[in-house]
Amino acid sequence: MDGCHLKTKFKGQLLCAIGRDVNDNIFPIAWAVVEIENKESWRWFLTLLLEDIVNIRDMSWTLISDRQKGLVEVFKDINVDHRFCVRHMHNNFKNVGFKGKTLKDLMWNAARAYRESEHIHYMEEIKKVDAKTYEWLKREEQKHWYMYAKFTS
Repeated sequence: MDGCHLKTKFKGQLLCAIGRDVNDNIFPIAWAVVEIENKESWRWFLTLLLEDIVNIRDMSWTLISDRQKGLVEVFKDINVDHRFCVRHMHNNFKNVGFKGKTLKDLMWNAARAYRESEHIHYMEEIKKVDAKTYEWLKREEQKHWYMYAKFTS
């Protein structure tokens, strides 16, 4: 899920849902042009999207976003599996001063972990390298950014 500004004479925002198939190819699922990106426009877009995608909950789809305006609240309201984009989290991570390849690699390993023990291991490694980074990551909603939570929630 993502949104972006339209820089034409008509202005507005483009909201889109992009999918990834088993071969790691990406493809557009749906898009809409709205006046402004906010909670109401995301609710409208997602409601229509969910009506069109049959049995989304039965197919174990996960919707990923970078926490756009109002979008996290809408995900909670419509009760779908939601995760944060780890690439965007890493950018936020760098912006607050946590830099370096070691921390980046450990963060990605913690996010990709399929088992809780593996995730905990990488988090402990992060703690050894930089305790502030560890605390920053622990403050993030854990169930929204690491892999094994998808299978336990």
